Amino acid sequence: MSRERKLFSVMLAIYWVGIFVVTHIPVPKWTRNMGMSDKTMHVVAYMLFGFLLWFAVSFDEKANWRKLKPWLILAIVLIYGAVDEVLQRFVGRSMDALDFASDAGGVAAAMLR
Repeated sequence: MSRERKLFSVMLAIYWVGIFVVTHIPVPKWTRNMGMSDKTMHVVAYMLFGFLLWFAVSFDEKANWRKLKPWLILAIVLIYGAVDEVLQRFVGRSMDALDFASDAGGVAAAMLR
């Protein structure tokens, strides 16, 4: 494994834990005061998630949609996004199909590099 892939793998692990923690606590007041749309936050968070996962798996490749790898990465992030939305209801947050759509838009944008 190249040094770059190792670095992105570590960054991905840290980010994945961080995104899980942040999305499974009640919405912090500071996020409401940011002046940024909730949907924009979802797009950015999942775009970064998609970038990190892609670079950890295929640092030096562009996504070739004729192969299986980009579709698997897209599926992993989308499945995680769906599970994340379902689990949020247990911490006083709400499930929102538009949040999931924003997640999908973010990861799709990351994969278009």
